[in-house]
Amino acid sequence: MKLNFNLAVAVLSFTSITSTALAVDRLVPSEYATIQAAVDAAQSGDTILILAGVYSAPVAVNGKSLTFVGAGTSSTFLDGLSTTYLLAITSVPSPGVILRDITFRNGHSDVDGAGLRIQNSRVTLTRCAVVDCLAERDIGCAYCNVGSFQGGGLLISSGSHVTLRDTLVSRNKVRQSFWAWAAAGEIRGAGIFVSGALLELDRVTCSANTLVGNDYPPPSNNNDVRGFGAGICARDNAVVSIKDSWLESNEILGDRCDAGHGGAVYGQDSTLSILRTSIQGNVLRTPHGTNEGGGIWSGGGTCAVSDSDLWLNFASSSSTVVPGAALFASSGSVEIELTNICGSGSMPIAGVWTDLGGTEFSNFCFDCNANGILDSDEIASGSAIDSNGSGVPDECECLGDISGNGSINGVDLAGIFAAWGTDGQNEFDCDIDNDGIVGGTDLAIILVGWGPCPN
Repeated sequence: MKLNFNLAVAVLSFTSITSTALAVDRLVPSEYATIQAAVDAAQSGDTILILAGVYSAPVAVNGKSLTFVGAGTSSTFLDGLSTTYLLAITSVPSPGVILRDITFRNGHSDVDGAGLRIQNSRVTLTRCAVVDCLAERDIGCAYCNVGSFQGGGLLISSGSHVTLRDTLVSRNKVRQSFWAWAAAGEIRGAGIFVSGALLELDRVTCSANTLVGNDYPPPSNNNDVRGFGAGICARDNAVVSIKDSWLESNEILGDRCDAGHGGAVYGQDSTLSILRTSIQGNVLRTPHGTNEGGGIWSGGGTCAVSDSDLWLNFASSSSTVVPGAALFASSGSVEIELTNICGSGSMPIAGVWTDLGGTEFSNFCFDCNANGILDSDEIASGSAIDSNGSGVPDECECLGDISGNGSINGVDLAGIFAAWGTDGQNEFDCDIDNDGIVGGTDLAIILVGWGPCPN
């Protein structure tokens, strides 16, 4: 028995070594003219190295754990030429499919998923871009319900685990148009649609993705196109983790789009975790129905937002900003902490939610040095100096330029000496620090800032 056991161990060890040794690099296009040809020839564990160039889609990976490495997002492109979807990954267990340094662009489909279609698979994208993909269809039927239509950039189906790191998802679109009476449907996830799967975003930019519902020519009817999650749409027990990311300028719009829900993120019966993330300038702009959650919409699941910014998100009914323009808590549990919420109307959050502390509200969003921190917070924390009490960090002002000529020089110095010991209200306002008298502090500001103004 001992001999047989040792023999079995030796066989297993040899098999492991052999499998590792057999993993090979497959070169495109020097060895294989197309990416699909390399995939067809590859075995699990192989790496497909893709040189700079534009490569044709679609590509399909079924059951194989492969690594794809491009020459960089500005050099290596999988391009659908606006005629086909880009990449389908099906039934790939861990370690899964790894994609690095590749741009996926110009995918097109008249069914779900114009860019990447991921089903029951483990997939990791690092330093990639998914851009300019369009899922669109035109409906011609009377009194019909055409159901849902989704997945502009990425379509992630049940059983998958997808991770995006240092990746761009931008300018993707889902469009559904009607030219008949009383048609109805839903459009979802222009950037990313995820259902019953795990999605992790780390240092990801998800921007300028758009859901569009319209008629042509627009009849006077009650066509009903509802939009859900222009940036990210999560449904059916999806788990979405977003950290250190930027969700900006995503939009739901259309001539006959009945209602919009979740400009940046929509979560229905799902778990949303948002940490150290900027959610800015997302817009719901449809003329009919009720728009909810220009930034975030959450219902039936949980949503936790921490140490993040919800700035200038917009949801309107006609021209009026509606409650919940930043975040709409439909149901379930919503918790917020250490988060700045500004520029989203008088009631930026609607629904029931819990403030765990440190949540701040403001009507205006000022960030003069564009570092992602409100000017008021920088000044309050002491990380920025506001010598004159203007509410603007000194670094964004040229305080010593009392003459306004774009430079701190002898003219300003002469003004200080001329007004020395007074309240400074002469030809110039020489009391730079607003302490009621022109003195040493004002002189110091002049000398420290001497020279051309930085801005």
